Amino acid sequence: MYGAVSIRNVVPFIDGECLFMVYDKCDSEHMTMFLAELADRFRNELILLCLDRASYHKSKDLVVPANIRLFHLPPRTPEMNPVEILWREIRKIGFKNKVFDSLQCVIEKFDEVVNSIPNSDIISITCWDWIAHILAA
Repeated sequence: MYGAVSIRNVVPFIDGECLFMVYDKCDSEHMTMFLAELADRFRNELILLCLDRASYHKSKDLVVPANIRLFHLPPRTPEMNPVEILWREIRKIGFKNKVFDSLQCVIEKFDEVVNSIPNSDIISITCWDWIAHILAA
């Protein structure tokens, strides 16, 4: 599962729009497909994408579109990645103590949960002071 949250340009215009994509693998090929979709969705913007140091995030085979810059966090610091905190909230809301009959049911529940979270909540979870400061600069 891949995800990104839009925190557009200047603080008054933060919108909380998300892009989540589900693939059957986490590798450079699928990461490249996610980046291409992200770049296309936000084609008129320069994207700073915060990532952990998973091998497929740093692969020499990864194709990074021109409007995306990758920012790799220090090792073993998932708490520094705003999307990781959003993943935690999604798990709490829709997946705590649940068993699903199929992967399709998991994907449907995921879509339901993501679509139920107001953008204002996504913003409060992901737009930390240091991020807002960078955007305002």
